[in-house]
Amino acid sequence: MERLRDNRIKIVFLGGGNVATHLAKALSQKCDIVNVWSRNIEHSKSLALQLHDCVAVENIEDIVRDADIYIIATTDDSIASVAKRMPSVEGVVVHTSGSVSLSALNECDSKRGTGVFYPLQTFSKNRHLDTLDIPLLIEGDNEQTAEELINLGRLISDKVIVADSDKRRHIHLAAVFANNFTNFMWVMASEYLEDKVGLDFKILEPLLKETLQKAIDMNPRNAQTGPAARGDKQTIEAHLKMLPQEVAETYKFLSEKIIANNK
Repeated sequence: MERLRDNRIKIVFLGGGNVATHLAKALSQKCDIVNVWSRNIEHSKSLALQLHDCVAVENIEDIVRDADIYIIATTDDSIASVAKRMPSVEGVVVHTSGSVSLSALNECDSKRGTGVFYPLQTFSKNRHLDTLDIPLLIEGDNEQTAEELINLGRLISDKVIVADSDKRRHIHLAAVFANNFTNFMWVMASEYLEDKVGLDFKILEPLLKETLQKAIDMNPRNAQTGPAARGDKQTIEAHLKMLPQEVAETYKFLSEKIIANNK
């Protein structure tokens, strides 16, 4: 997929959210993002303004038909419907979801195949990320498509991995535990600190950094500490009495799991 600068890879983005924003910005350094379409035209315009010579498109039927790659970066539930609504196109059509099968693109009309281009990371528009360190999980409906997507991925990442739909689903589920559920625990901790003692969440920053680094260096199982890991029943009972019922139930459930896991 090597191109001369005056004939660079042409890409169309379908979606204007967090994932689309980060991928489009990263790929625009090496490729030409020619169109952005989103169900919200204001999102399309906002992203297009951040890219060189990119046109925001209000109607999906008006996207450029002869681009090399079409990247559907929408919510998981809308991928299949967006693919079905797309006009017939020349290039490869991919989606960016970890949990959605490649078969979600079966009803799109692409002359060069379909695939998946899944960045294993959490994205927010206002956060800067170096994509070189982000794993990109690739799947293609044939070897040529997979190779094309691997080469595209290598333009922005040093960690390009081939993973079929089944393997990707398991990786995504692990990521939900590691990221989304863990972050919700931080939400609970933040709200508790503010409510009970008026302290900012940042007081936990050194603890959070060491917790993460230990898990990476030692393996999470070996890094586990705390009352449940030590079997401190009196501390656990005291904590349960301090918490509202719905939060206490979560605390008790997790403590029981840790105790069982340490046996």
